Amino acid sequence: MFEIKIALKYLLFKKRRFSSSIISLISIFIISLVVWLILIFLSVTDGIEKNWLNKLTSLNAPIRVSLSDEYYTSYYYLIDSISSFSDYSAKTIKEKFLADKSDPYDISVDRELPINFPRPLYNNEEYVDPIKNIFSILENLKKNNKIVSFQDFEVSAALLRLNLNRTNISKDSNFKSDKISFLTQMTYLLSLQDKNPFLANLVLPISKEDFMHFLFNLEKNFDLASKDFFTCPNFASENIFQSRLLNFFNNFEAEKILIEQNSIVENIKIKKDSFFNIKFLEESIKNAKSINDLKVSINGVLNNKKVNFIKPLKDLEFKNIYTQSKGSFFYQSIKQNNISLPKIDGKASILLPKHYKKNSVLIGDNGFLSFTTISFNSSNEIRIPIIVAGFYDPGVLPIGSKCIIVNDEITKTINAGINSQNFDGSSNNGINIWVNDLKSADAVKNELQNELENQNISSFFKLETFKDFEFSKDLLQQFQSDKTLFVLIAIIILIAACSNIVSMLILLVNDKKKEIAILRAMGASKKSIAFIFGLTGFILGLIASLFGTFSAIFTLKHLDFLITILSKIQGHNIFNESFFGSTIPNEISFEALVFILILTPVLALLAGLIPAIKASKIHPTKVLRS
Repeated sequence: MFEIKIALKYLLFKKRRFSSSIISLISIFIISLVVWLILIFLSVTDGIEKNWLNKLTSLNAPIRVSLSDEYYTSYYYLIDSISSFSDYSAKTIKEKFLADKSDPYDISVDRELPINFPRPLYNNEEYVDPIKNIFSILENLKKNNKIVSFQDFEVSAALLRLNLNRTNISKDSNFKSDKISFLTQMTYLLSLQDKNPFLANLVLPISKEDFMHFLFNLEKNFDLASKDFFTCPNFASENIFQSRLLNFFNNFEAEKILIEQNSIVENIKIKKDSFFNIKFLEESIKNAKSINDLKVSINGVLNNKKVNFIKPLKDLEFKNIYTQSKGSFFYQSIKQNNISLPKIDGKASILLPKHYKKNSVLIGDNGFLSFTTISFNSSNEIRIPIIVAGFYDPGVLPIGSKCIIVNDEITKTINAGINSQNFDGSSNNGINIWVNDLKSADAVKNELQNELENQNISSFFKLETFKDFEFSKDLLQQFQSDKTLFVLIAIIILIAACSNIVSMLILLVNDKKKEIAILRAMGASKKSIAFIFGLTGFILGLIASLFGTFSAIFTLKHLDFLITILSKIQGHNIFNESFFGSTIPNEISFEALVFILILTPVLALLAGLIPAIKASKIHPTKVLRS
């Protein structure tokens, strides 16, 4: 089309229309700058929001099923308290699901039910088991790939006391006095979600300090760590120590081993970050009297030559440590990516939030969880011996600094069938459901709600997505409000930037009056003339948006460098790690990209309409006569 050729011709820089060409370049620069700024801001904020949501839903799950008041007042729940088959105690969701009998009441053994006792629910003369039914529904959803995984959870509370033994003095040392300090804090306890597909990603890697501290503690006995006046641990016998070592190293696995930087072994200089295969010398383990006696055989290829040497364990640094048995640290399978918390020397393993790591707690620290049971005439304190098995990132959990992950036996023991409420007012027992895509959470919730209604058990459960959680609802609404506000501001700024096109095109129209008149005289319609200048504005907007987009992509790829410079200028980190995480998202937002690539050319086209209309109204005879 001739209109496109003429529009492109008008965009070329020429000395004869110097003023309009300069305004055109300035317009492109300003629009590109605005596009660059908007894309970076929207991309970073979208990335932060996605990271925040991922952290929120990794531990808590995108969908949560909690038990309603109607459930706790129903026959199904209350009948366990008067049934001998249920040991006259209320049951958790897991116990209900695993129970052999849906209705444990036996009229020949148990006492007669009161007149006002709730009646059981039947569906077509079949006893309704709400827990087994909802688990069956969830299993079907999982088979249909609607959900990834689901698992019951339980929340409780206890007093945590840790004994921090810090000198790591070995048996062969002349100095036998360890430094002991204590950490005491009231904590929440969350049952381990071993079916959580994201839990392994939340667990922090084991540091060299953690690793060596755990090994030093293998020399010692902490059997009295749950006592009030525990001071220094005793040393274990050599047989017990060597047994612990064999148990640990027979199941030890590390992805990589890092030799000391620039160390020299057998006249071979080991470069920084060199990696080799290792093998623990069983002879050194069997004969070890202390950790200092442990040695490893290291072999690999360096400068196309095979090297093999023996180094003391204390001189090595491991990367990505795992243990593949239920006897050391926590069990973490590299391939299956699941975690469990085994007992270590009769002590329950726990995972602490990373807040504790910053406060000098290490893997291998011993202590106890304390809670009080109340009977008719007395109260008794019960202490559960525990050992720190690792640390995890609690994300944005409101009680993240005080929430410990433990085995469900501990939460069940502490709750002891009491219908208590947790920190956000919800039930302390429920079901977490994980989905592939957070956007599908509402659809899965609605489908599950419909299935529960079809089976007449929806009143027993309360379904919530991450948008409904009490501690996240306000933040999510604020995120959405902030995003909407900035989009409106971005539109206003783009309109202001695109208004430069009006000035440029008006100058162009005034400069090209004679050409426009000639085109009209040759038969060009008013629409064609208007289309030429409207298209000119559109192309200007498109070029500017492309320049701005490429600049934004380049900036995002080097965002860390830019943040480092700005942080140095400011004198402190420009982004607080507590709020934004250790890294800032640097990927372009697809939604923002589509928004910019559509809106900018459209606004530029609209900006070109005024000059286009003016150009179309030019009368050829008047112009040519003048």
